[in-house]
Amino acid sequence: MPYLAWPVCVCVMVVAVVGIISWRFPAQVGGLIGRVTSIGAGGVKANPPAVVSQEVKDLAKPEQAEELLRVFDNQLLVQQEDTIKETYLKNVNNPSDRERVLVRHMAWLWITFAFEMTYNSVWGSQLGALQSLNESGPKGLAEDVLNVWYEVGKTGYPTRYENYSFQSWLAYLHGNFLTTVGTDHMIRITQLGNEFLVYIIRNKYALHKDG
Repeated sequence: MPYLAWPVCVCVMVVAVVGIISWRFPAQVGGLIGRVTSIGAGGVKANPPAVVSQEVKDLAKPEQAEELLRVFDNQLLVQQEDTIKETYLKNVNNPSDRERVLVRHMAWLWITFAFEMTYNSVWGSQLGALQSLNESGPKGLAEDVLNVWYEVGKTGYPTRYENYSFQSWLAYLHGNFLTTVGTDHMIRITQLGNEFLVYIIRNKYALHKDG
């Protein structure tokens, strides 16, 4: 499996943690936890919620957008923000249009990130199988046909495949949404799998890899 540069890992981990906390502990539950005075057989005892005016709330708690921005606040990101504004948003003044542009670019960023991770971890035999599935079209291929590619990899790299079964090899393709199994038990390439091959060719990456 590939290893990510530490800034990317930290950003992804922070986003995940922030999302989990926001889902698991909404404002009402967070407020209760802060007011608990004792827990016993009789239940939970807590102080009554403090009455805070709207004006005080606004001053005491920054807006959510500012909080989220500070999670990724560093000089490099600020410089990149300026580059994005100058390159992509300089002549886009309508807020809704700016949102559409940013969402489209963010979607492609996530796809690219996923493709790079997959390419770094995929084995050559799996790429060969993916190409065969692409050539088979909507008909797809049976498991025993794809097993031929597994055996090719196993023959070339016996040590690597020593504790790696065909089902695990195949599960990698399914787990990365590159392939799917139909009700007829035939295996087919997905749209993502097809675009993954296009991405490899477009970027002139090698289709022949170890494994």
